Amino acid sequence: MKPFKTLCVVLLAAMLVLTTAACGSKGKTNDNLQTGGSASQKQDKKTIVCSADYPEYTSVDDLSAHADYVVYGTVLSERYESMSLRIPESSAEPAEAGQDNEQTVVTVYEVRVKESYSGAASSGDVLKVMLLGGETEDTVYQYEDSTEIETGSEYVFFLSGSQIVENGAWLLNNTQALYAANGETVSKTAEQGFALSFERLEAIKAQ
Repeated sequence: MKPFKTLCVVLLAAMLVLTTAACGSKGKTNDNLQTGGSASQKQDKKTIVCSADYPEYTSVDDLSAHADYVVYGTVLSERYESMSLRIPESSAEPAEAGQDNEQTVVTVYEVRVKESYSGAASSGDVLKVMLLGGETEDTVYQYEDSTEIETGSEYVFFLSGSQIVENGAWLLNNTQALYAANGETVSKTAEQGFALSFERLEAIKAQ
């Protein structure tokens, strides 16, 4: 399940013009995607600014009730992929005309689970945490309220499971579902987040 709807507009660097555009990048394959780039290279790229309609939550209890996974883990790697977000109702369901070409750029973070507080993940498992946005050779897809995740850092994630990628999961939203952690303390990464602690996470695990 993907917990969002998206809308994107194109920003041309030297012009004050906004043009509505599809958020997907048609015809792109994973071979055309990059895992990074210098600042000068990024400045040469077209930027598409997108917004996603995520649900909002009222409390930590509300977050955990809607999460398929609540985990504490370390970010191992980051990469960009182009994928279809469409989930067929069955393997026999025919694809709609042109549907297979609808590709969306996604940033995939491999996260090694240190502790699981809810869901089927176990310590040592690697989840593929996905966020909308990323880069191709010529375009940057940037989402409003996007959450910065750093490789090598530790976080608590509230996640919705995905059928698109094996061991894949989406953040429930960009502002309330990610918390920086260091083994002793947990802190929100956006103003909309909630007060959270490892004691509170243990209480979620005990439920």
